[in-house]
Amino acid sequence: MAQSRHPLRSSSADAAGKSGRQRLVLGFAIAAWLACAILTFSPSGSFGFQDVGRFATNSLLRLAIVLTCLWLAWPSFQKPLTWLPAGTSMIILVGIGAVAVQPRILPLMIPALLGALSLVWVIRLARQFLRS
Repeated sequence: MAQSRHPLRSSSADAAGKSGRQRLVLGFAIAAWLACAILTFSPSGSFGFQDVGRFATNSLLRLAIVLTCLWLAWPSFQKPLTWLPAGTSMIILVGIGAVAVQPRILPLMIPALLGALSLVWVIRLARQFLRS
């Protein structure tokens, strides 16, 4: 097996195994969110609070649907995710999940995500500057 020259980059065999594990973990997360949505669904409301139960059920179902779409499209996301730093892809996924749960926060999430991404970029530049 060919070894990667860069210490932070993995070989293609390692990347394929990591991708399979990530997809498996995403599948378990989807199953957990669907199970929680089923558990929070109650015609009379959750713990006596009907609005809270509806919001929780709807939020969990929305998140499970978005993550299922991500799980189905996972192979096509592999190459673009390698272009981004590790923290950036996670910030984007959290932002997508937050907007899926509550779509009305989209105008607030765009500046928050841009701020978080710029912070990741500044930290990355500072690390490169301090190493050299």
